[in-house]
Amino acid sequence: MVINKVPCRFIAAMTIYAAFAVYLYQTHLAKFDMLQYLLPVNVCLASLGSFFLSRWCVSSYAGSFFASAIYGFGLFILYLLRCQIRQVDFFYFTEGR
Repeated sequence: MVINKVPCRFIAAMTIYAAFAVYLYQTHLAKFDMLQYLLPVNVCLASLGSFFLSRWCVSSYAGSFFASAIYGFGLFILYLLRCQIRQVDFFYFTEGR
């Protein structure tokens, strides 16, 4: 019996996106109320939707996977960069330069 590669790759991408979302949000999960649990779900669904659509245009599984991860987790990454820049600015101005 031959298993179709398309559902296996979609399930693999879904599992990796879900694990990465839980890893990124694990420090905040204890403080979430009921509706805020939808944030990691939203990130996973955005990544999966982008993965599904990009498979039509991109022939490579890896290219489609990473493009979807950037799309789905992009806002979280931008938020982390903003926090990092603010921290650097804070240290720059407190040293008296």
